[in-house]
Amino acid sequence: MRVMGWSNWLDMANIYAGIMSGCTKVTVGAVIVKHGRAVSFGANRAIPDLCKCRGCLRVEKYGDNDKTHRSPADCRAIHSEVDAICGAREDLAGATIFVTRYPCEACARAIVSAGITRVIYGRQQKISEETQRIFEDSGVTVIWEKDWDAPDVRN
Repeated sequence: MRVMGWSNWLDMANIYAGIMSGCTKVTVGAVIVKHGRAVSFGANRAIPDLCKCRGCLRVEKYGDNDKTHRSPADCRAIHSEVDAICGAREDLAGATIFVTRYPCEACARAIVSAGITRVIYGRQQKISEETQRIFEDSGVTVIWEKDWDAPDVRN
């Protein structure tokens, strides 16, 4: 049996995001791995309707989709990490989550709550100090795979 490397899991998450993401700004994917096998995939989906169909809520509200509009009320999306956690059909204690982009603070709390003990993320942006603090306080190992990168794909 071939053991998959970290970049393979990140590539799989990225492919899944390219297919399933509902965001018009950027696709983000996640895969949760336990005992060497994928147990759940997630993408940044828009709830209740796809932004692809209706348009970006940030643009609707502010005229642009600038990241300075960070209130949860400014976006229809559910993040890839939460999507993967919600889609899992088994206990995630001790699992690893691979994410194609840095986890935000809310996703960090969901990851900790789910019992996931390792986070591996890619791209060039570093996680926030608060996200790092949440993971450190909870004993979650975080690995920034700086060598894995993918362009921000807009749908």
